[in-house]
Amino acid sequence: MGQQVSLEKEFYLETNAQPGVTNQLTSLLSETGHCNIKAMWGNNYSGKGHFAFITDNYSKAREVLKASPFSNFREEDVLVVYTKDEPGSITYITTELSKAKININWLYTTYYNGKPAIVISCDDNNRAFETIKH
Repeated sequence: MGQQVSLEKEFYLETNAQPGVTNQLTSLLSETGHCNIKAMWGNNYSGKGHFAFITDNYSKAREVLKASPFSNFREEDVLVVYTKDEPGSITYITTELSKAKININWLYTTYYNGKPAIVISCDDNNRAFETIKH
């Protein structure tokens, strides 16, 4: 496959769904933690806010979150796969994971370090890393 891929730590957080929560979270990370959010998704489902994000300073983000109202986070290992910005680039990656019988828990696209990328969580991230890297 030969894709550029890295293993990263992603934070996952469930909050109350109310106006201003996203602003509180992003302000905390950027202003208090001086962290750049490199990838993020969020949604409002069943009255709860759900966020997942990767920052440029994992240790500092973890420290700031622990001391905040957002201390109920969990950490997930994810893959960041750099890809081309063209039709079929996600399909190529998901096909290789499917052939290797690796289950995808979730994925989303982003622009990471100035390049198009896909953030993927799998049931076996280490095996997925090796599959995509080769």
